[in-house]
Amino acid sequence: MEKSSSKSYCLRRLRLLVKRHYAIVLSSAILAGIFFYAVKVEPTLRRITRMEFADEQIPAELDGLKIAFAADLHVTYEGSNALSDIVQAINREQCDLILLGGDFINGNGRGPLMTTLMPTLEKLQAPLGVYAITGNHEYQRGIDAFKDAFANSHLRLLIDDRITLQLANGTSFNLIGLDYTANPHRRSDPQRMQELFSNKGFNITLCHTPEDFPFLPDNAHLTFSGHTHGGQLNLPLLGSIINHPGYGRKLSYGKVRDKNKTLFVTAGLGSAYTQARLFMRPEIMILTLKSTAKK
Repeated sequence: MEKSSSKSYCLRRLRLLVKRHYAIVLSSAILAGIFFYAVKVEPTLRRITRMEFADEQIPAELDGLKIAFAADLHVTYEGSNALSDIVQAINREQCDLILLGGDFINGNGRGPLMTTLMPTLEKLQAPLGVYAITGNHEYQRGIDAFKDAFANSHLRLLIDDRITLQLANGTSFNLIGLDYTANPHRRSDPQRMQELFSNKGFNITLCHTPEDFPFLPDNAHLTFSGHTHGGQLNLPLLGSIINHPGYGRKLSYGKVRDKNKTLFVTAGLGSAYTQARLFMRPEIMILTLKSTAKK
């Protein structure tokens, strides 16, 4: 009787050990699969997100204006070839205006300089032009070299600058490009904002970080930002793993409305901290304006 009981006990222990071992092996395999997908697969699954922005503040004459927005390329030596694919994908959309939201390069020095990327970026073409702003990585790597790369290019770098663009039908709108700065007092400088947004008409703003958005005046009708990478690494229900806590989920990705102002935050195209993405594929954002103004 004792032998039978001992044998039964051993069998139960063996089954328990097998189940535990199986659970460990299965869990390890799942984690390894997620890691492989995040590092090797999702960063290559570039998407084009096409949206319409309908608003009564958009003049009827701007109805149908098509804008491409790309940010946070963070081009590495290994990813230099992908830049050509990105440029071709944007050009295929045949947009009226192309906007680039900063962080073209890596501030840690582990990638090419802007001068190396310019011959490829200069292939971008749009009737109203191609405009860019600075990101934090441009300052980390050396802002003077970054500015020099734009000096003899048809790409226009806007650093706390405003330009008025005119359509073929004679309608004009303002494009404001904000410089990247970590100084919150500069963001909220009323005089600076008043100067940049003093022109009448519809205003489109380009700023690298969505943290600038709350400080923009009420006539910053449409704003494009990047920097967050949409969280880059996200978990179902929990959201971002590495996103800056100051942004919160509201400013991490997508459309944000604040009274008369609207912000679109892109997921970006590259990666920071780690060359991985999870549940936030890299994207090129295509936005078409739709006027709901009363005629």
